[in-house]
Amino acid sequence: QEDNLSLVYKSVASGERLSQKEYNALKDRPALFVKEDGTTENLTLAQCVIKAKEEDLDPVLVRQDEEMLVVKLMDAGKTRHLMQKKKKEAAVGVQEDNLSLVYKSVASGERLSQKEYNALKDRPALFVKEDGTTENLTLAQCVIKAKEEDLDPVLVRQDEEMLVVKLMDAGKTRHLMQKKKKEA
Repeated sequence: QEDNLSLVYKSVASGERLSQKEYNALKDRPALFVKEDGTTENLTLAQCVIKAKEEDLDPVLVRQDEEMLVVKLMDAGKTRHLMQKKKKEAAVGVQEDNLSLVYKSVASGERLSQKEYNALKDRPALFVKEDGTTENLTLAQCVIKAKEEDLDPVLVRQDEEMLVVKLMDAGKTRHLMQKKKKEA
């Protein structure tokens, strides 16, 4: 490789690869080659790299000890993307004031605490869009969709079976509610 890095990944999450020097020191060592389907083969690290090229996938060094290397075959870019997406979904809704982005009450402006959000984020939710159409998602996915549409997710129902999250402009809705209250 031109950048003095080998094709072997040390870490999928960071995209870090073995240096050419590290690779050269390890290339003739025995390795357990784990294919995408979970089957294994005993090869050298160099042979693992050749097999990975043939399959148009990446060799990832998942374990390195005195006895053996373990090299897993995967699409490192796709795997890294999925890891980042999962991390983003887990972190979505985090506010510096320790409150989530999910409203409990539009009228009061009360939002779920971060603790409440973390307990609910993977639960099934019926996502109700502004036009009334619905989609089955998790609470975390509802928050992502709301952010994409620059609107607020409002938890309008929470029971044992399902959450119902409505998409709206909470600030505008709260303002209209207060205006109606004054007029009455």
